[in-house]
Amino acid sequence: MKTLEQLSTELKELTWYNEHTQARVLIAEHFGLDKYIKIYKSIENICNVEGFTPPEISEYRDQTDYDLLRAIKYYHGEEIYNKIYNSL
Repeated sequence: MKTLEQLSTELKELTWYNEHTQARVLIAEHFGLDKYIKIYKSIENICNVEGFTPPEISEYRDQTDYDLLRAIKYYHGEEIYNKIYNSL
C-alpha cells in the first residue's frame, strides 16, 4: 500500500493532467471504498464514450466527491482528510 505522501504526489500529478476522475478512483482504491471505486470507474466510462464530461455527470461527480471526502474525514480524521483535499 502506498504511503499518504506517495498518494498525495500521485493525486497532484493526476489533477495537473486533468485526470480528476482517475484521481478519485485512486483515493477510493487507497482507502478500500469499493462503492466509490465502482461509481468513479462508471463515470470514467461515460466520459470516455462521450469524449468529454457531460454537465450532469460533472454535477454527480461533485456530489460524490463531497460524500467520498466526508467518509474519509469521518473514518480517518481531519489530518488525513486535509492531506487528501489539499492534493486535489
